[in-house]
Amino acid sequence: MTEDAAALGVELTNLDEPLFDAAGATKRDLVDYLDSVAGRILPELEDRPLSVIRVHRGQEAFMQKNLPRTRRPGCSG
Repeated sequence: MTEDAAALGVELTNLDEPLFDAAGATKRDLVDYLDSVAGRILPELEDRPLSVIRVHRGQEAFMQKNLPRTRRPGCSG
């Protein structure tokens, strides 16, 4: 998990925090799950448009309108 993320230049922080109140799962749980299904799901997502909805604590959700620098090859906007 962290080696792959580091190789892609993605910093993972606060992994022991809950995803949201009463989620019953942490950010680490989500990262581990996504890591476990990546090999099956990424080929299906290749060349599909990418939408990024961001939520900062205490703020309204918003759509990120520029392509993230850390996007994988094959992600389009």
